[in-house]
Amino acid sequence: MNLKKNWKNLLYLVALAALAYALLKIFDAEKALPQLNYLVALAAIAAYLLSIVFWNVAWGNYLKTGWKESNLVGWSAQFGAMTPFSLGNDVLRGYFAKQHGKKFSEGAAASLATKFYKIALALAFSLLGAVYLIVRHREVESTLEWGVALPLLILAGVYIFTREKHAEWIAKLSFNKISKEKTAEFSAALKKYIHKPSFGVLGWLLASLALEFVSFYLGFLAFGVALPPFVAYLVFSLVFFISKVPVLPQGIVVTEFVGLVLLQNTAALPLVAAGILLWNVSRIWMPIVVSGSVLLASGKKLTGLFRG
Repeated sequence: MNLKKNWKNLLYLVALAALAYALLKIFDAEKALPQLNYLVALAAIAAYLLSIVFWNVAWGNYLKTGWKESNLVGWSAQFGAMTPFSLGNDVLRGYFAKQHGKKFSEGAAASLATKFYKIALALAFSLLGAVYLIVRHREVESTLEWGVALPLLILAGVYIFTREKHAEWIAKLSFNKISKEKTAEFSAALKKYIHKPSFGVLGWLLASLALEFVSFYLGFLAFGVALPPFVAYLVFSLVFFISKVPVLPQGIVVTEFVGLVLLQNTAALPLVAAGILLWNVSRIWMPIVVSGSVLLASGKKLTGLFRG
Protein backbone atom coordinates (compact mmCIF):
# COMPACT_ATOMS: atom_id res chain seq x y z
CA MET A 1 0.00 0.00 0.00
CA ASN A 2 1.37 3.38 -0.99
CA LEU A 3 1.15 5.56 2.11
CA LYS A 4 1.79 8.78 0.18
CA LYS A 5 -1.21 8.17 -2.06
CA ASN A 6 -3.45 6.91 0.74
CA TRP A 7 -2.64 9.33 3.54
CA LYS A 8 -6.08 10.94 3.31
CA ASN A 9 -7.77 7.56 3.71
CA LEU A 10 -5.57 6.72 6.68
CA LEU A 11 -6.28 10.09 8.23
CA TYR A 12 -9.99 9.49 7.70
CA LEU A 13 -9.82 6.16 9.57
CA VAL A 14 -7.82 7.71 12.40
CA ALA A 15 -10.36 10.52 12.69
CA LEU A 16 -13.24 8.05 12.89
CA ALA A 17 -11.47 5.99 15.53
CA ALA A 18 -10.68 9.11 17.54
CA LEU A 19 -14.27 10.32 17.27
CA ALA A 20 -15.71 7.02 18.51
CA TYR A 21 -13.19 6.74 21.34
CA ALA A 22 -13.74 10.35 22.41
CA LEU A 23 -17.42 9.59 22.97
CA LEU A 24 -16.56 6.60 25.13
CA LYS A 25 -13.77 8.50 26.91
CA ILE A 26 -16.43 10.85 28.24
CA PHE A 27 -17.94 7.88 30.05
CA ASP A 28 -14.60 6.70 31.52
CA ALA A 29 -14.47 3.41 29.60
CA GLU A 30 -10.82 2.95 30.55
CA LYS A 31 -11.85 2.44 34.19
CA ALA A 32 -13.30 -0.93 33.16
CA LEU A 33 -10.03 -2.25 31.71
CA PRO A 34 -8.87 -3.94 34.95
CA GLN A 35 -11.97 -6.14 34.79
CA LEU A 36 -11.37 -7.25 31.21
CA ASN A 37 -11.41 -11.01 30.64
CA TYR A 38 -9.04 -11.38 27.71
CA LEU A 39 -10.25 -14.84 26.68
CA VAL A 40 -13.86 -13.67 26.44
CA ALA A 41 -12.72 -10.55 24.57
CA LEU A 42 -10.84 -12.70 22.05
CA ALA A 43 -13.93 -14.89 21.69
CA ALA A 44 -16.01 -11.78 20.93
CA ILE A 45 -13.57 -10.71 18.21
CA ALA A 46 -13.32 -14.23 16.79
CA ALA A 47 -17.12 -14.55 16.65
CA TYR A 48 -17.43 -11.40 14.59
CA LEU A 49 -14.61 -12.33 12.21
CA LEU A 50 -16.25 -15.72 11.70
CA SER A 51 -19.56 -13.98 10.97
CA ILE A 52 -17.83 -12.20 8.07
CA VAL A 53 -16.45 -15.52 6.82
CA PHE A 54 -20.01 -16.89 6.72
CA TRP A 55 -21.25 -13.69 5.03
CA ASN A 56 -18.61 -14.07 2.34
CA VAL A 57 -19.67 -17.68 1.74
CA ALA A 58 -23.30 -16.53 1.35
CA TRP A 59 -22.14 -13.94 -1.21
CA GLY A 60 -20.15 -16.63 -3.01
CA ASN A 61 -23.27 -18.81 -3.24
CA TYR A 62 -24.78 -16.27 -5.63
CA LEU A 63 -21.74 -16.43 -7.90
CA LYS A 64 -21.20 -20.19 -7.54
CA THR A 65 -17.72 -19.80 -6.05
CA GLY A 66 -16.10 -21.88 -3.34
CA TRP A 67 -15.55 -20.69 0.22
CA LYS A 68 -11.85 -20.01 -0.33
CA GLU A 69 -12.33 -17.75 -3.35
CA SER A 70 -15.38 -16.09 -1.79
CA ASN A 71 -13.38 -15.19 1.30
CA LEU A 72 -10.35 -14.05 -0.67
CA VAL A 73 -12.53 -11.59 -2.58
CA GLY A 74 -14.75 -10.74 0.38
CA TRP A 75 -11.94 -10.01 2.80
CA SER A 76 -9.99 -8.04 0.21
CA ALA A 77 -12.98 -5.70 -0.10
CA GLN A 78 -13.97 -5.55 3.57
CA PHE A 79 -12.10 -2.33 4.31
CA GLY A 80 -14.43 -0.58 1.85
CA ALA A 81 -17.20 -0.79 4.47
CA MET A 82 -15.65 2.29 6.08
CA THR A 83 -16.55 4.55 3.16
CA PRO A 84 -19.05 7.30 4.09
CA PHE A 85 -22.03 5.66 2.36
CA SER A 86 -20.95 2.08 3.17
CA LEU A 87 -21.17 1.12 -0.51
CA GLY A 88 -17.43 0.96 -1.06
CA ASN A 89 -17.17 -2.69 -0.11
CA ASP A 90 -19.93 -3.63 -2.59
CA VAL A 91 -18.10 -1.83 -5.40
CA LEU A 92 -14.81 -3.43 -4.37
CA ARG A 93 -16.36 -6.90 -4.28
CA GLY A 94 -17.48 -6.36 -7.85
CA TYR A 95 -14.01 -5.19 -8.82
CA PHE A 96 -12.16 -8.06 -7.15
CA ALA A 97 -14.75 -10.55 -8.44
CA LYS A 98 -13.87 -9.33 -11.93
CA GLN A 99 -10.22 -10.03 -11.23
CA HIS A 100 -11.28 -13.59 -10.43
CA GLY A 101 -13.14 -14.08 -13.68
CA LYS A 102 -16.64 -12.89 -12.70
CA LYS A 103 -18.59 -9.90 -13.97
CA PHE A 104 -18.16 -6.66 -12.06
CA SER A 105 -21.90 -5.95 -12.06
CA GLU A 106 -22.76 -9.44 -10.82
CA GLY A 107 -20.21 -9.31 -8.00
CA ALA A 108 -21.49 -5.95 -6.76
CA ALA A 109 -25.15 -6.94 -7.19
CA ALA A 110 -24.60 -10.18 -5.27
CA SER A 111 -23.01 -8.16 -2.47
CA LEU A 112 -26.02 -5.86 -2.17
CA ALA A 113 -28.48 -8.75 -2.40
CA THR A 114 -26.63 -10.52 0.40
CA LYS A 115 -26.84 -7.38 2.53
CA PHE A 116 -30.54 -7.10 1.71
CA TYR A 117 -31.32 -10.58 3.00
CA LYS A 118 -29.19 -10.31 6.10
CA ILE A 119 -31.12 -7.18 7.05
CA ALA A 120 -34.38 -8.96 6.16
CA LEU A 121 -33.49 -11.87 8.45
CA ALA A 122 -32.55 -9.49 11.23
CA LEU A 123 -35.90 -7.75 10.83
CA ALA A 124 -37.79 -11.03 10.94
CA PHE A 125 -36.18 -12.07 14.22
CA SER A 126 -36.54 -8.57 15.64
CA LEU A 127 -40.25 -8.64 14.88
CA LEU A 128 -40.53 -11.98 16.63
CA GLY A 129 -38.96 -10.32 19.66
CA ALA A 130 -41.39 -7.43 19.47
CA VAL A 131 -44.35 -9.82 19.21
CA TYR A 132 -43.06 -11.77 22.21
CA LEU A 133 -42.83 -8.52 24.14
CA ILE A 134 -46.46 -7.74 23.33
CA VAL A 135 -47.96 -11.13 24.19
CA ARG A 136 -45.91 -12.25 27.19
CA HIS A 137 -47.86 -12.49 30.41
CA ARG A 138 -46.16 -10.08 32.72
CA GLU A 139 -45.92 -6.36 33.20
CA VAL A 140 -43.10 -4.60 31.40
CA GLU A 141 -40.61 -3.52 34.07
CA SER A 142 -39.21 -0.54 32.18
CA THR A 143 -39.61 1.45 29.02
CA LEU A 144 -36.30 0.13 27.68
CA GLU A 145 -37.75 -2.83 25.82
CA TRP A 146 -40.60 -0.83 24.29
CA GLY A 147 -38.18 1.95 23.41
CA VAL A 148 -36.31 -0.57 21.27
CA ALA A 149 -39.20 -2.64 19.96
CA LEU A 150 -41.22 0.27 18.57
CA PRO A 151 -38.40 1.63 16.36
CA LEU A 152 -37.89 -1.93 15.10
CA LEU A 153 -41.53 -2.11 14.05
CA ILE A 154 -41.19 1.19 12.20
CA LEU A 155 -37.99 0.01 10.48
CA ALA A 156 -39.72 -3.20 9.43
CA GLY A 157 -42.56 -1.27 7.84
CA VAL A 158 -40.20 1.02 5.96
CA TYR A 159 -38.09 -1.90 4.76
CA ILE A 160 -41.06 -3.97 3.60
CA PHE A 161 -42.80 -1.15 1.74
CA THR A 162 -39.65 -0.01 -0.06
CA ARG A 163 -38.54 -3.49 -1.11
CA GLU A 164 -39.46 -3.12 -4.78
CA LYS A 165 -37.58 0.19 -4.99
CA HIS A 166 -34.46 -1.24 -3.38
CA ALA A 167 -32.63 -2.17 -6.59
CA GLU A 168 -33.51 1.12 -8.26
CA TRP A 169 -32.24 3.26 -5.36
CA ILE A 170 -29.06 1.28 -4.91
CA ALA A 171 -28.32 1.42 -8.64
CA LYS A 172 -28.62 5.19 -8.60
CA LEU A 173 -26.51 5.58 -5.45
CA SER A 174 -23.70 3.25 -6.41
CA PHE A 175 -23.43 3.29 -10.20
CA ASN A 176 -24.94 6.29 -11.91
CA LYS A 177 -21.96 8.52 -11.14
CA ILE A 178 -19.36 5.79 -11.33
CA SER A 179 -20.09 3.73 -14.40
CA LYS A 180 -23.32 4.62 -16.20
CA GLU A 181 -22.99 1.96 -18.87
CA LYS A 182 -23.16 -0.76 -16.22
CA THR A 183 -26.34 0.49 -14.51
CA ALA A 184 -28.81 -1.61 -16.53
CA GLU A 185 -26.69 -4.74 -16.25
CA PHE A 186 -26.26 -4.20 -12.53
CA SER A 187 -29.97 -3.55 -11.93
CA ALA A 188 -30.96 -6.73 -13.77
CA ALA A 189 -28.52 -8.82 -11.73
CA LEU A 190 -29.63 -7.26 -8.45
CA LYS A 191 -33.29 -7.86 -9.23
CA LYS A 192 -32.52 -11.49 -10.08
CA TYR A 193 -30.54 -12.08 -6.89
CA ILE A 194 -33.04 -10.35 -4.61
CA HIS A 195 -35.96 -12.37 -5.91
CA LYS A 196 -34.18 -15.73 -5.90
CA PRO A 197 -32.13 -16.31 -2.76
CA SER A 198 -31.10 -19.93 -2.22
CA PHE A 199 -31.50 -21.80 1.06
CA GLY A 200 -27.71 -21.86 1.20
CA VAL A 201 -27.55 -18.05 1.12
CA LEU A 202 -30.16 -17.72 3.85
CA GLY A 203 -28.57 -20.43 6.00
CA TRP A 204 -25.11 -18.86 5.92
CA LEU A 205 -26.59 -15.42 6.62
CA LEU A 206 -28.55 -16.75 9.57
CA ALA A 207 -25.35 -18.20 11.02
CA SER A 208 -23.55 -14.91 10.35
CA LEU A 209 -26.26 -12.94 12.13
CA ALA A 210 -26.19 -15.28 15.12
CA LEU A 211 -22.43 -14.86 15.44
CA GLU A 212 -22.78 -11.08 15.32
CA PHE A 213 -25.14 -11.25 18.27
CA VAL A 214 -22.76 -13.57 20.11
CA SER A 215 -19.96 -11.05 19.54
CA PHE A 216 -22.16 -8.22 20.84
CA TYR A 217 -23.12 -10.19 23.95
CA LEU A 218 -19.55 -11.35 24.67
CA GLY A 219 -18.26 -7.79 24.30
CA PHE A 220 -20.13 -6.88 27.49
CA LEU A 221 -19.53 -10.21 29.21
CA ALA A 222 -15.79 -9.63 28.81
CA PHE A 223 -16.18 -6.82 31.37
CA GLY A 224 -18.40 -8.86 33.67
CA VAL A 225 -21.68 -7.42 32.37
CA ALA A 226 -24.17 -10.23 31.77
CA LEU A 227 -26.94 -8.44 29.91
CA PRO A 228 -30.45 -9.92 30.19
CA PRO A 229 -30.60 -11.99 26.98
CA PHE A 230 -33.90 -10.53 25.77
CA VAL A 231 -32.76 -6.95 26.39
CA ALA A 232 -29.44 -7.69 24.68
CA TYR A 233 -31.34 -9.18 21.74
CA LEU A 234 -33.52 -6.12 21.23
CA VAL A 235 -30.72 -3.60 21.74
CA PHE A 236 -28.47 -5.51 19.35
CA SER A 237 -31.25 -5.49 16.76
CA LEU A 238 -31.68 -1.74 16.96
CA VAL A 239 -27.97 -0.86 16.80
CA PHE A 240 -27.58 -3.40 13.99
CA PHE A 241 -30.04 -1.43 11.86
CA ILE A 242 -28.57 1.92 12.88
CA SER A 243 -25.17 0.67 11.74
CA LYS A 244 -26.66 0.12 8.27
CA VAL A 245 -27.92 3.69 7.88
CA PRO A 246 -25.71 5.20 5.15
CA VAL A 247 -24.69 8.40 6.94
CA LEU A 248 -21.60 7.44 8.89
CA PRO A 249 -19.65 4.27 8.00
CA GLN A 250 -20.97 1.33 10.01
CA GLY A 251 -23.04 3.80 12.02
CA ILE A 252 -19.91 4.70 13.98
CA VAL A 253 -20.48 7.21 16.81
CA VAL A 254 -24.27 6.95 16.42
CA THR A 255 -24.27 3.28 17.47
CA GLU A 256 -22.09 4.03 20.49
CA PHE A 257 -24.37 6.84 21.61
CA VAL A 258 -27.58 4.81 21.17
CA GLY A 259 -26.06 1.78 22.89
CA LEU A 260 -24.95 3.86 25.86
CA VAL A 261 -28.36 5.49 26.20
CA LEU A 262 -30.25 2.19 26.03
CA LEU A 263 -27.97 0.22 28.35
CA GLN A 264 -27.00 2.91 30.85
CA ASN A 265 -29.12 1.36 33.61
CA THR A 266 -27.97 -2.22 33.12
CA ALA A 267 -24.54 -1.77 34.74
CA ALA A 268 -22.00 0.87 35.73
CA LEU A 269 -21.58 3.28 32.84
CA PRO A 270 -17.81 2.69 32.36
CA LEU A 271 -18.51 -1.04 31.98
CA VAL A 272 -21.25 -0.43 29.42
CA ALA A 273 -19.05 2.00 27.50
CA ALA A 274 -16.17 -0.47 27.52
CA GLY A 275 -18.45 -3.23 26.24
CA ILE A 276 -19.55 -1.07 23.33
CA LEU A 277 -15.94 -0.13 22.60
CA LEU A 278 -14.95 -3.80 22.46
CA TRP A 279 -17.91 -4.55 20.20
CA ASN A 280 -16.73 -1.82 17.83
CA VAL A 281 -13.19 -3.19 17.87
CA SER A 282 -14.68 -6.55 16.88
CA ARG A 283 -16.95 -5.28 14.10
CA ILE A 284 -14.94 -2.40 12.64
CA TRP A 285 -11.26 -2.24 13.45
CA MET A 286 -10.22 -5.91 13.50
CA PRO A 287 -11.96 -6.61 10.16
CA ILE A 288 -10.04 -3.69 8.63
CA VAL A 289 -6.75 -5.16 9.85
CA VAL A 290 -7.64 -8.59 8.46
CA SER A 291 -8.89 -7.05 5.21
CA GLY A 292 -5.68 -5.11 4.64
CA SER A 293 -3.61 -8.22 5.39
CA VAL A 294 -5.57 -10.39 2.95
CA LEU A 295 -5.41 -7.73 0.25
CA LEU A 296 -1.65 -7.39 0.59
CA ALA A 297 -1.14 -11.16 0.71
CA SER A 298 -3.32 -11.73 -2.37
CA GLY A 299 -1.17 -9.50 -4.55
CA LYS A 300 -4.27 -7.84 -6.02
CA LYS A 301 -4.14 -4.12 -6.71
CA LEU A 302 -6.71 -1.36 -7.02
CA THR A 303 -5.29 0.12 -10.22
CA GLY A 304 -7.61 0.27 -13.19
CA LEU A 305 -10.77 0.31 -11.11
CA PHE A 306 -13.94 0.28 -13.28
CA ARG A 307 -12.06 -0.03 -16.54
CA GLY A 308 -13.38 -2.49 -19.11
